[in-house]
Amino acid sequence: MSDPGRDQQIKAARAAGLRGDLATIDALAEALGDDPGLMLHRAQALIARREPTRAVAELDRFLATDAPATPGLRLKITALINLRRRDAALATAERLLDGAEGEPLLRWLEMARVHNNFSAPTEAMELLDKVLAKLPRNGDALNYRGCALMMLDRYEEAVAVYDCLLETNPRNQTLHYNRAMALMGAGQVVEARDLLHEVAQAPNRPPYARLNRGIADLLLGRFPHGLEDMTARWQLPDQYIRRRVTDDLSNWVGAPLKGLRLVVYGEQGLGDAIQCVRFVPRLVEAGAEVTLAVDEALHPLLAQLGVPMVAQVDAAEGFDARVSVMDVPMVGRIGLSDLWPSAPYLATEPERVATWQARLGEGFKVAIAWSGKPSMRVNARRSFPPGLVAALGRVP
Repeated sequence: MSDPGRDQQIKAARAAGLRGDLATIDALAEALGDDPGLMLHRAQALIARREPTRAVAELDRFLATDAPATPGLRLKITALINLRRRDAALATAERLLDGAEGEPLLRWLEMARVHNNFSAPTEAMELLDKVLAKLPRNGDALNYRGCALMMLDRYEEAVAVYDCLLETNPRNQTLHYNRAMALMGAGQVVEARDLLHEVAQAPNRPPYARLNRGIADLLLGRFPHGLEDMTARWQLPDQYIRRRVTDDLSNWVGAPLKGLRLVVYGEQGLGDAIQCVRFVPRLVEAGAEVTLAVDEALHPLLAQLGVPMVAQVDAAEGFDARVSVMDVPMVGRIGLSDLWPSAPYLATEPERVATWQARLGEGFKVAIAWSGKPSMRVNARRSFPPGLVAALGRVP
């Protein structure tokens, strides 16, 4: 027989898990004991708090109980995705039981979710087609299909999928967010930005909504708004950014630069750092003692900036503050006129020019960037086989 008081406490634990409130769940545990439901909600809270390793451990405890395994397995897949453990996530999905008709629809659905999160949309689509053949209106399958379509650059089809889903789920902010991203991919940036603005104001907004509103603003040339919204990345899961400077250093938030021993660090890709180091000379001119913390691969190119460089800062001693190179224009209130220096701020190292000139010979040459970092989650969407442009080499 159901206990209304206990049911209410479990309901409170569920709400606490969604908002990452471990304290409430631990307090309820004192009254309810080692309840499997509390283990599940504690794991949800740990995921919300960006502690996926602890979440996996808690879910393994849950899965060792007699409670139905499905919700624990699905949540464990989420935690493993956050840990970038693709094979483990797929293996966990394989443990999901067949449905009532003996078909592994939920297993296919969860495996498709894993493939989407590891930029394998073709594999995801194959599984989703199987699910939708049996359940053509399944909301999760259609949503995942929309995500896969975006990764395949089929944005108009993705918009149509989300239009269909929103007819029956008009308040689902995740669907509105995904539709906005499909619109952005289709080149409808103004409409996408307006929709992202609405989603970013919602109380149950998806975590990336504000960040992508900022990206839309940057695409539209609205730099102050875009740069401010880009700071939302600091509230996102840790895999989005690279921690190369100790947390013992406080963030520079605009204090006077004269004499400030400032670590300016790159926390994303090499290209992001190359783009944003244009602001470093402005900091030096204002009197800051700048140390640049970037990937060692960039040191030869960036040496011409004339500031000390390191790959990592593990101790605060000798420094006063830190700032991401991508946040410098916002924190330093650098104006639009400063975004494009009057002259190139970097030049290729002469020895590299000589090496490539010897290899390529004289004449008109075109360089093509055909690959990003292979280990990056989104690399499949921004790289292509160089053989696709081989025909250009035969153009007279």
